[in-house]
Amino acid sequence: MCSSANNDEAASNGVDADPSSTSSLKSSNGTDSSAVTSKPGLTRQLTKHVVTRWYRAPELILIQPYTSAVDIWSLGCILAELLSMQEGSVPGYQDRVPLFPGGSCYPLSGEGASVKTDERLDQLSVIFSVIGTPSAEDVESIGKANEYINTLEKKPGRSLEDMYPAADPSAIDLLKKMLKFNPRKRCTAEEALEHDFLRSVRRKEMEKNADQPLIGPDFLEKNRIDMRMLKQRTHEEVLWYRDQEKGRGLSILDGNDLNNDSHFTSSSAAVAQPASNASDAKSQLD
Repeated sequence: MCSSANNDEAASNGVDADPSSTSSLKSSNGTDSSAVTSKPGLTRQLTKHVVTRWYRAPELILIQPYTSAVDIWSLGCILAELLSMQEGSVPGYQDRVPLFPGGSCYPLSGEGASVKTDERLDQLSVIFSVIGTPSAEDVESIGKANEYINTLEKKPGRSLEDMYPAADPSAIDLLKKMLKFNPRKRCTAEEALEHDFLRSVRRKEMEKNADQPLIGPDFLEKNRIDMRMLKQRTHEEVLWYRDQEKGRGLSILDGNDLNNDSHFTSSSAAVAQPASNASDAKSQLD
């Protein structure tokens, strides 16, 4: 769990993030993700279609500023699917279904999407049918979303205990904390790791902490990229790795070293650093 939002959490992808935590969690492909954010507030800008539809947090659906709390929501959706696989909750694990299988996701469903979509297919409507319609206070916390949310029918929500009768009470408690409509009320990554449900499997000695902020390429987040810029950044990245290989006395295309993937993982920060040239990228990593 870390402070860099993954933004694409689904049952097939896994890594978590939290604006106040420096803990790390291994993703489903075995890699670590760990960093410290310098601005943990609601400052990130939305990139369309950054999360598989059924796992999107409400603030993403409503195109509002977001933090890594969106990943807590997505992991909550995944946790719900895991709970639904337990014997006693469904006839068989093959019968499990996503928690929020909406059919449309205004306004992320395309440029021509209409606000008045069929309620049964609307992603927010599906979410509210489970967690209930949020309070006015929580709606205000998201931003300018009142008009759209007010078009949806008020719903009381459902009992997660009834939905997952075989689940341990501590699992249901964690799930509730992860699926708060208000991102500020969702549990943090550290709080999730400290929760009773996960305490027995946590291995603190395997966690890694970052001691400095990770500055990502904000031009990707703010849609300020064009083909020229993309080529430039790609070229800078190639030059950086070439310099690394020269320092080791190797060619970046040296076939004898292709089995050694250390140069591919020598510094993932190079990808994240928005340097203006190759030397800048290298200096940021030194």
